[in-house]
Amino acid sequence: PNIKCYNLNGPLFFGSAQQFSSLFNAKEDPETIVIDFSQSRVFDHSALEAINNLADRYGNLGKRVYLRRLSSDCAKLLAKVHDGGLP
Repeated sequence: PNIKCYNLNGPLFFGSAQQFSSLFNAKEDPETIVIDFSQSRVFDHSALEAINNLADRYGNLGKRVYLRRLSSDCAKLLAKVHDGGLP
């Protein structure tokens, strides 16, 4: 399958959320992308919203986003932001 992996480095917070969002091109990317958070940490609600909005952008195009190595705390918070489930 055609998959693209994004490996993030550094913190994701209100000051970097816009730059994070600009890294992705939902229209040009393949049907499946993986975002690897092993070298990154989500620090605030702005970061959660950025991840949620990104997943929605891909989802609206019928594409899938997998969040890899996201901390369990962040996954729980993201599930709350995304109406009870991960995006």
